[in-house]
Amino acid sequence: MSRSLLALSPSGQHEAGQVLRHCPRILLGARETIDAGDLPTAKLFVVERGFALLAAARPGWRRPVILSLAGAGAVLPPPASGERLGGLTETVVIAIPAAAHDRLLAFPEIAGALVEALLDALCERQESFANATGGRHPERLRSTLFQLARTHGKVCRDGIEIELPLTHELLAQMIGCARETVTCTLTHFQRDGFLTRSGRGYRLTISPADLDPGRAQFSSG
Repeated sequence: MSRSLLALSPSGQHEAGQVLRHCPRILLGARETIDAGDLPTAKLFVVERGFALLAAARPGWRRPVILSLAGAGAVLPPPASGERLGGLTETVVIAIPAAAHDRLLAFPEIAGALVEALLDALCERQESFANATGGRHPERLRSTLFQLARTHGKVCRDGIEIELPLTHELLAQMIGCARETVTCTLTHFQRDGFLTRSGRGYRLTISPADLDPGRAQFSSG
């Protein structure tokens, strides 16, 4: 998840809060989605609480493809036509209209944080697209789990916890394959000792050093 907005100084948080408190909120239940055309007009969207999903569907596709999974503090550009904003969990997303957007950009610290957060979102979307379109299914699923560990993982004694309600169907949408393929691949991963089930999420039995340290954003726990 992008931590740039969560790492603002106290004065930056105060100024951002003064602007954001007047912006409309979108309440999303778990697995609830809203079509791009039904969202409020906004320059940007900020995840205030929970985990938001951005999914795309096109004619002829068997299932939607997950483009982004964004946690608290993440900034998302407005979804395009054919895309949907949803909640992986109960989620609150702030819609930032043009006037509020301009007020935020007037503060250099906040403007810099927004740019960093948008770059994070762009990098994640590019990686997600690559995982959904290239390579064999096991490679794509492994890469997606590594991506989730970097952005949403927590270091624990036995590896890295991904504490998200990841269903097989959701993972299938993230890598562009059938749910049955994900189920079979996860079984092989568990048999090989690469991961174990942990509640509704997964624990990758790897060292943090196995991930790219320049992009890892997980926390210790």
